[in-house]
Amino acid sequence: MDEPAPPVAEDIPLPPGLPEPAVPRLRLRWWQGMLAMLVAVVMLVIANVAVLVVIMLAEHGPSGVMAAVGNPQALISFPMLAAGQVANLLVFLVVAALFPFVASVPHRSALGLSGAPAGTFLWGALGILGLGPLADRIVTTLKPYFPEQSSLEMIEAAIAGQPLWVLVPFLAVMPALGEELLCRGVLQRSIPWPAVALPVSAVFFAALHMDPLHMAGVLPLGFYLAWLGHRTGSVWVPVFAHFTNNLAATLAMHFSESTELASTDELPLWAVPVGVLFTLVAATLLHARMRAAEAPAARPDTPAPEANDPSESPA
Repeated sequence: MDEPAPPVAEDIPLPPGLPEPAVPRLRLRWWQGMLAMLVAVVMLVIANVAVLVVIMLAEHGPSGVMAAVGNPQALISFPMLAAGQVANLLVFLVVAALFPFVASVPHRSALGLSGAPAGTFLWGALGILGLGPLADRIVTTLKPYFPEQSSLEMIEAAIAGQPLWVLVPFLAVMPALGEELLCRGVLQRSIPWPAVALPVSAVFFAALHMDPLHMAGVLPLGFYLAWLGHRTGSVWVPVFAHFTNNLAATLAMHFSESTELASTDELPLWAVPVGVLFTLVAATLLHARMRAAEAPAARPDTPAPEANDPSESPA
């Protein structure tokens, strides 16, 4: 005679009144994120000064280093730009990698490394493109108040003549990955109040660009990227949106140089509200996609209500 099969786990009822096992809630503290930002800024300054000194020594000798101190034009070169981007990325990755250990929080939770629905990547990337005319209009409007050469113009001069396949890693991939891990990963997720975390993250993101004109132009993008990170709970959505924005800007600079296309400064004024409206539509669709993903799915083990059998109903 066969022995009865042992009961499976779901067949064994839990004793009534047994409390759920306590799971410690891992929480970041806002001052930990701020401290990480301070460390990152100090490391960025040291790394970029080291890059400047090494490259100027290699290209011009000791006299070149002294000349570069008072002449920003001497810094306009693609090797300087590329080495600076590599140094920045290394700093961002080191801070992002060490921060969860210091805060005693898993990397996935501390940095928002979880995934997101596929549609959010599409709408997030399309939405940031709509802010391009607004950013360009801000730069154009403020340009007369900053007559000195801006960092944007220095970048355009540095990349002149470089092939596109060389530009994309340094201008699109590296900034998107490093800056988002730091701003939307470390800083934004360490502040528990969204009303504070989002603007702080956006302003710090703008401040990383150093040049006042560039900072003003990217500030709206910073708010949008901060909202993406908050709404999706994933750092990868703003990373992809940031990459898309930088890729579009890189393509515009590259092909305007080779084909003498009109610069983005000549965009008509009506492009600004149209672009903002496009961003709002994309954000609305992203929000709807997240709402659909967050909706509780029907439990497959829940039996459907049985219909009354007419043959069993009382006469």
